[in-house]
Amino acid sequence: MKQEALEDNGADKSVFSDKIRAGQRTYYFDVKVNRNNHYYLVITESKKRVDNRGRSVFEKFKIHLYHENIVAFSECLHQISDFLITNNSQQLLNESENYPDLD
Repeated sequence: MKQEALEDNGADKSVFSDKIRAGQRTYYFDVKVNRNNHYYLVITESKKRVDNRGRSVFEKFKIHLYHENIVAFSECLHQISDFLITNNSQQLLNESENYPDLD
């Protein structure tokens, strides 16, 4: 986990970041603050692939979670995680050995 320095370039400012590497995918979690001093979360999935010229490129997909939705999102994610752990515990343990950054 790392806390990033605030930049004053007019864009929303990053205040906290973390990432998880999982094979050819990386998940970035960035807490940002907007000009109204409201925090929000940006989750980015970055996936490495090869384009039609044979070059490595990264596809990025983002989800923005705003402050008014973060509690509901967190509760839902916790319930889903509990379900997955309860119903797929052996599979999850095997997969975590392949992706040590997921611990």
